[in-house]
Amino acid sequence: MNKHQQRKAQPMFTGVIKYFTKALLYVSEVSLAGNKQHHENKPLHWDMAKSTDEPDALQRHLNDAGKVDDDGKLHSGKVAWRGNALLERELLYRSENNIPLTEDIDIQVAMDWYNSVERKELKAEKEQHKFGSLDYKKEKASILFNDRLDKLAELIN
Repeated sequence: MNKHQQRKAQPMFTGVIKYFTKALLYVSEVSLAGNKQHHENKPLHWDMAKSTDEPDALQRHLNDAGKVDDDGKLHSGKVAWRGNALLERELLYRSENNIPLTEDIDIQVAMDWYNSVERKELKAEKEQHKFGSLDYKKEKASILFNDRLDKLAELIN
């Protein structure tokens, strides 16, 4: 599948945002409220290392769907957030371990993978390979060369 076909096969706006505009806006509010709860005075971000119990948290909120949580947010909104978190973690696990979408996995293994020693070692190995690559070395040499040319030009002027 070429890039054009790939983009057509993933209709982000017409196939997701346009269908679920109100729900996605609400999930963004839930996300912000969660960030304020867990990371007060920090920019909005998802600390994936903080909580890896997506299936259990999703189920707890699903049990209370239709009700308002203690923080004033709908449990249904938290179900949607946790469902997206679950899927994101699963896709990350599959991607980093080259597991096809057609193959079953143990979902708890995928949830625990983000904080695992194996993932950290794999990530470090990829970083080492990336920074040891010929492209990286060429880019670094080019930057150093251009810096020296700039300094030389300053001396001449």
